[in-house]
Amino acid sequence: AAAQQQQQQQQQQQLQSGGQWYWFYDDCEVKWVPYTQSQQEQLSHAWKHQVREFLVDGKWKVMFQFASSNANPSGFQQDSQAQGSWRRAIVYGVANNDGLLNGIYCEKQPL
Repeated sequence: AAAQQQQQQQQQQQLQSGGQWYWFYDDCEVKWVPYTQSQQEQLSHAWKHQVREFLVDGKWKVMFQFASSNANPSGFQQDSQAQGSWRRAIVYGVANNDGLLNGIYCEKQPL
């Protein structure tokens, strides 16, 4: 049972080739926005090493969810410098041919 649990954790840590990390933008429209290349590397490194919480670029507090029920690696981010800031969903995945991930449009460039 322990070996099976370890195998599930290792599969969960693997990120799908060609995917990106996105954060959920919901100001006047709804879309996934990719992180910058540097941020992509920080997020992927933290995910692979199962870091639960960390700061991206010293500002964005990211909290990963390591539940086996999640179809895509995911979690939340919030502005660590703004008191009471909203938590926004983040997800890792590959947009489909229509440019959608989980049914939501994906921007091609970071904001």
